[in-house]
Amino acid sequence: MTNKSAFRIYFCILMTSVLISFNTRAQILSYNNVVKIINEGIDSIYNNRFDRAEEIYSELEKTYPSHPVNFLFKGLITYWKHYPVGPVSPESRSFEEDLRKCIFLCEQKPYSDDYEAESCLVNTCSRGLLLLFYADNDLNMSVITLGTGTYKYIRKAFELKSYFADFLFFTGVYNYYRETYPEIYPVYKPLA
Repeated sequence: MTNKSAFRIYFCILMTSVLISFNTRAQILSYNNVVKIINEGIDSIYNNRFDRAEEIYSELEKTYPSHPVNFLFKGLITYWKHYPVGPVSPESRSFEEDLRKCIFLCEQKPYSDDYEAESCLVNTCSRGLLLLFYADNDLNMSVITLGTGTYKYIRKAFELKSYFADFLFFTGVYNYYRETYPEIYPVYKPLA
């Protein structure tokens, strides 16, 4: 198994756990009914029941309009429904727009104790999925541009990992790839 394949698998597992996690410091992820709905949606995505996943997305959008998690969820649907999404795929534009909208919304919300952990986690997940897309498609300049902006959220994840265990994934991956990835792909050495 290559490093890219292993990372893709681990990232997808993390995305699943993030979207079904329960956190007392979160906004929508702290409600059991939302967690159940998202859990069903993730199950639908990974079982190729995209019609049901899209129904769940619509449900979430009606209940929590314009919440960043909705755009991350929609991006996951697009990614897996049309896998592999490439830069020339018709779906790549909507995929990127959804994840960038998620990132934008996370950055617009004022950080309060109730929102900071969820916002940082959803932002980091969206950035991670977008970085995975860029790296898989050899879009190196996009990786470097987005990666440098992602660093501050990874640093924030180190502070918040006691609130959200899912941050341990990002901090662990960061520590690993900070040393290993530039050795495998020298073009990323300046970023590291």
